[in-house]
Amino acid sequence: MGIVPKMNSLAPADAMPPSVKIFFRMCVLLAAWWVFILVKFIAFPSVDYLAMIAKLHAYVPDIRQRDIALTAGRTFLWSSILLLLAWLIAYRRRNWARWTLVSVFVFVEIVPIIALHQDAATAGLGTFWRTYIHYYWSAPSAYALLAYKAALIVLVFSGNARPWFRPAAPTA
Repeated sequence: MGIVPKMNSLAPADAMPPSVKIFFRMCVLLAAWWVFILVKFIAFPSVDYLAMIAKLHAYVPDIRQRDIALTAGRTFLWSSILLLLAWLIAYRRRNWARWTLVSVFVFVEIVPIIALHQDAATAGLGTFWRTYIHYYWSAPSAYALLAYKAALIVLVFSGNARPWFRPAAPTA
């Protein structure tokens, strides 16, 4: 009798590297975190935020609903993009998705820094940018999120992940 291969065994070359598995799980966790923050923002808005909404309510009566809709849309858009790219990276081995994810993360983190340093006194920046940069870069959670994103990039570009994205050699 001939040798019958096991049906559920994966060849070592086909096994997903541990760093790619961790990367995918961390991406799912990050998307879940963003949704949790959205729910927290809707359920428990900050006092400063409510004071700002109260001032703007005279000009735009449904400002809170519009802001919630905009924030929810933005959260679900970014979560969907992250999860799609993570799935393409981990399960479809798409190298371009790795580079797209890195490009998006770098763009999102670098643009506020460039905007801040364009004009040292921030006189050329609008109130929105000054407020965004002040609150974003003064919160310890922003640095933790930046470190988390950096870890994602390191995991997907680490040494044992590189062969995962190389095209398989044709078999004869």
